[in-house]
Amino acid sequence: MRGLNAIQMVIILITTVLISVAFAVAILRAGGNAAERSEQLIRQALSESTATLILRGTVVGASNQKRTALKDIAFTLASGGQSHEAADISPAGTIISYIDRDQALNIPGTEWSTSWLIGNGPLLDAGEAVELRVSLAGLSPALGTRRDFTIRVHALGGAVLLINRKTPAELSPVVDLTQ
Repeated sequence: MRGLNAIQMVIILITTVLISVAFAVAILRAGGNAAERSEQLIRQALSESTATLILRGTVVGASNQKRTALKDIAFTLASGGQSHEAADISPAGTIISYIDRDQALNIPGTEWSTSWLIGNGPLLDAGEAVELRVSLAGLSPALGTRRDFTIRVHALGGAVLLINRKTPAELSPVVDLTQ
């Protein structure tokens, strides 16, 4: 009987060890897959954020003849930081939006233009700078005095640049909106 009990105990012990090894292998494989997936997500996030945009210099508005509202806004963009990816600054590769308390709309590509200060387009590479002029003629209500607003520039595949500003209490022909 003792021999039989010892054999049963050995069989139970071996079975327990084999089951434990199977679970350990399954856990290690799941951990490896999770690590691979995490690495893929990190690489994807880095590739999307490497084509960053930064605001350079002042934000300037031009008012209408009656000086009751801004008719357009101009600002300069550059490639941000150690960017390795170029940002497409063309109507096909960039979405420019206007947002205030009354409205949120995408500005059509025909309502904004680029002027390359350093380099040439439509791809904004490291070290290059481009001035964007955005027409606000399609806003209703118009962008008048003492109004908070945001211009959102989204180069597809890259980060979003938000330009938050407030119009002054009195408009002149040219308005410096730098804060």
